[in-house]
Amino acid sequence: MFLPIFVAFGLLLNFTQSLENQDIIIDRVVIGVLGEDVHLQCLYSGIDDITESSWKRLDLRKQKAKMVAGFKSGKPFTNKDSFSTPASNTNLTVKVNLNSFELEGEYRCVFRTDEEESMRTLSLKIIARPHVNTHAEEDVLNGIHYQSIFCSASYAKPNPSLHWDIRGSPPSEAIFSINNTMFEFLNGTFSTLSMLRFPIHMNNESSVACVIRHPALTEPSTTVIQLPTFVSPNVTMEVALIEKEGKAFFEVLCRAKGGRPHPSITWVQPESADTSCSANFTTIESVSSSQCFPLDGHEGKNVTCIFGYPHLSDIERTVTLPTYYLTSLHLTNSSLKVNHLNTSDLFTLEEEDSDIRFSMEVLGNVPRYTINCTKDGKPLSEDVNVSVSDLMIKGPVGTIHAGQYHCQASYYRHTASLQFEIEVKPRVQIPAPIHVTLLTNTTWVNGLQHIEVKCIAGNMSPGANITWDTGDCKSAFEPGNVVSGSQQEHSVVWSMAQLPVYSYAGCNVICMVHHDGLEKPVQKSIHIPLIGPPRSYVRVALRKYTTHWAAVCKYESDGSITNISWVISDTKTATPLNINTTKEGSNVLVTCIYKFELCQNEGKFLTCVIHNKYGEVKRETIHVPNFFISSIVVLNKTIPLHGSHGQHTDVHRVALKEHVSNQKIIFRVNGNASACDIKCFRSSGLSANTVGMALVFSQQVSERDAGLYTCRASWSNHNATVTILVEVTSQEMQSMMLILICLSSATAITLILMVTLCIFCKKSEESHSSTQDWKKHESLAALMQDPRSPELKKASGQEYAQLVHYSIVIDVKSTV
Repeated sequence: MFLPIFVAFGLLLNFTQSLENQDIIIDRVVIGVLGEDVHLQCLYSGIDDITESSWKRLDLRKQKAKMVAGFKSGKPFTNKDSFSTPASNTNLTVKVNLNSFELEGEYRCVFRTDEEESMRTLSLKIIARPHVNTHAEEDVLNGIHYQSIFCSASYAKPNPSLHWDIRGSPPSEAIFSINNTMFEFLNGTFSTLSMLRFPIHMNNESSVACVIRHPALTEPSTTVIQLPTFVSPNVTMEVALIEKEGKAFFEVLCRAKGGRPHPSITWVQPESADTSCSANFTTIESVSSSQCFPLDGHEGKNVTCIFGYPHLSDIERTVTLPTYYLTSLHLTNSSLKVNHLNTSDLFTLEEEDSDIRFSMEVLGNVPRYTINCTKDGKPLSEDVNVSVSDLMIKGPVGTIHAGQYHCQASYYRHTASLQFEIEVKPRVQIPAPIHVTLLTNTTWVNGLQHIEVKCIAGNMSPGANITWDTGDCKSAFEPGNVVSGSQQEHSVVWSMAQLPVYSYAGCNVICMVHHDGLEKPVQKSIHIPLIGPPRSYVRVALRKYTTHWAAVCKYESDGSITNISWVISDTKTATPLNINTTKEGSNVLVTCIYKFELCQNEGKFLTCVIHNKYGEVKRETIHVPNFFISSIVVLNKTIPLHGSHGQHTDVHRVALKEHVSNQKIIFRVNGNASACDIKCFRSSGLSANTVGMALVFSQQVSERDAGLYTCRASWSNHNATVTILVEVTSQEMQSMMLILICLSSATAITLILMVTLCIFCKKSEESHSSTQDWKKHESLAALMQDPRSPELKKASGQEYAQLVHYSIVIDVKSTV
């Protein structure tokens, strides 16, 4: 059954080989790499003359062949940019740039003679070299530090082979896990991604290699990746005191930072920790664990943290919990009268005393403490309380405050106690001298000068007060300006009054100290000098900074700060303003500066308006000048330039010498502008070199420097222009001009001498020429007769008359 099939296949193969001439040398299969060049070789070794040869791309689906390159009519050709032209008619070898997978396929090499056509077929295969990339990542999962190594071979054809290698062997499956992923794209390329993952603490290897094999690689691609190895961590233990639900705890924190991998943390503790306060934290950088231990029962105990690794020795850290103590509680008052008894101290107070303070001091190292006191075993009365470490009796002191006081400082189980006794005796009135002092100071309030008078009364018992009076002064005293206070510890009472100087000038300010134990108030007074009306003066000026100007108004007065503003032409308030105030005693100097551009206020009047605190208004006005630039004068020697009809122009002609450097054209600006800026430009628009008020030709002058120059003087918004025609003259030209001038002068002198000689000769002949005058007149009459015919006279009488007149003029001139 199969015998007919094999026979048919053999006949078909024999027919195909007969079509493919054995005189054609060709590679049956060519493999190229994408992006590189490949040569398709096809040579004709026969003896027949080849008339035409070509490469054809076979489209098996459409059963068509498309010509891509070859020789036709003795000339090479190519129909594709990626194909080069063949070398000859019999050597169709071409270079192909494999820039796309679309070039892959079957190509037929065809040689044609006059009688037959020979062909051979070539198969072009395109492969793609893989792109290799590696990177590493770290993460923590369930407290274990992992390292993941990624290796990828992308956009390869055919699919590349990828495997991992550690010192010539595959990675151990007990430590390393491998996950491979393969992608196929529409263009027939493949990408393979492999991930090698392992826990860092189990790794003993320093590196791993990703090996990729592919037909487009001459040798396997090997990429070595360094693996993380063990890094010893920085371990610490910290102790903090915390409170929770009214109880004190030692919080111990164990931390390992910077290690690779993270160690495990275990505790060696005196007793079980408070589980509600335990915590564990793990990040990329560190791992930590905390435990809480109750303060009571754990002071001075040792707590140990063990940082462990599977393959290494443990690291231990131990901390001793703090031990607290309270040694004593004692009084620190030195001003209270005390009698030292065997078991306690006795303090004696007088009736009606107030604000009594017993200061206590605690010796110990507790972080904090509280003090509680009782009197005769009972709670304290309402006017007696403990504030921090002070026992305070507000008073007035009476017999109810006498008794035995017991105070205790405590911090949890740590305590310290203090006992003392207070007795109260009736007050004995002992008159004491009262010292009254007055202090003064000057200050400013809302722009007005005030005097502050402070009255201090010393050696005063409680209940004293201070009042103020101005006697017969017309200004009534205002109670709202008084501030009072006292210092009971130093038996001092004080009061301060603040008074405006101008309201109380010439008055006596009296301080009166009142107390029930005094027969009459104690007085002390101070006199405020009488002053005249406020003195003031105004100064205004202009400061000039080129085009930036400033109007300055200075107002100096006694005792008050003023409001100053600038007004432009009595209509507009100038802004912004810079106001500065300085005070020296009662003297006030206010400076108001208004900065402006000159062009804004040129020719305007600026008025400084001053409003003082007494309602007075002062005005000072200054005028901003008007400036102008009328013209620019060229100081060099110039030659006027006339127009086409002889009129004068505004162009100044200046001659410069050729081949001479540092030549200047100097200007003067007419006007009252304080400073001007000269800039010159050529007719082409290019700027010329100017220095100060001169146009400077620093280089040697040549014909290129000749031409029109326009110079502009400007200051602020004023300007003027001048136009200069620069001519360049050479030494040879100047010599020629001198020769021409000399020749012209000589010719003129010669003509003058000849005319003078002719005049003298003519006078000598006048006596002989009188007889011949009638002949000359006759000749002239003959000349003036019209020789034309009557017809011609009618046709052109006027034109000919003009011609005759012109002839007479010429004749007269020639006679002269």
